[in-house]
Amino acid sequence: MSGAVVAAEVDGKGAKSEEETAKRSKAEKKRQKDREAEASGPSKHTDKKAVAYFESRKATKRVKDIRMVGGYLRIYTDLPESASNSKQAIKLCEAGVDYLVGELGVPSPVVFVQAEFGENGNPVLANVLGPDDPDCRLTYPSPR
Repeated sequence: MSGAVVAAEVDGKGAKSEEETAKRSKAEKKRQKDREAEASGPSKHTDKKAVAYFESRKATKRVKDIRMVGGYLRIYTDLPESASNSKQAIKLCEAGVDYLVGELGVPSPVVFVQAEFGENGNPVLANVLGPDDPDCRLTYPSPR
C-alpha cells in the first residue's frame, strides 16, 4: 500500500488522476440528479413494468420517463407545453389508464401526461383525476 503512495508522490500523476476521477464522478452524479429532476430520461424512479407495458403497445415514441408517484402514474414526454389536450397526449393518457386498470387493477386511476421540462417545470398536458373524470382531456380540480 505504501508503495502505491510513494509512486503517486514520485510521478505526481496518481494523486491527480484520483482527484480527477472523484470530480468526474461527482459531476456525473449531478448530471444524473438533474436528469431525474427534469424527467428527461429513465431514472431510479422509473416504473419498469409501466415502461414494458407502453413498449408492448408501441406507445413510447414521445415518452421520456414513466413514474408511479404517490399512487399516481406520471408520464413524462418530450411534447411541448403547447400540446395541451393534443391527440398524442390523450393517447398516452389512455394507455396509462389501461395500464393502471388492466394490469394493476386500480379501480380509480389517476394519470398525468406531462410536457418536456421548461420554465414551468413539466406542465400537465392531459390527465384523469379518478372515477369522476370521464376522459383524458385536461381537467382541473374544483376550487374549494
